[in-house]
Amino acid sequence: MGPMQFISETWRLYGVAARNDGIANVDNIDDAALSAAGYLCWRGKDLATPRGWITALRAYNNSVIYARAVRDWATAYAAGHPL
Repeated sequence: MGPMQFISETWRLYGVAARNDGIANVDNIDDAALSAAGYLCWRGKDLATPRGWITALRAYNNSVIYARAVRDWATAYAAGHPL
């Protein structure tokens, strides 16, 4: 569901309203991104470490290939490289 591809149960547990309007909308990119960040922090514990990143990403999608791809995209994006 939505741009961050939440499943219904995960959205029910982690969905938050980024705009402080009290309405968490899975199709709103701000709500979805903040909810995904919260989910990753909760699952990965410490996103400041490489291990924490991979743990969080594998909790989102239990695939080493997926976790490495997302890590690489995020690293490139943070460095200002085109994706």
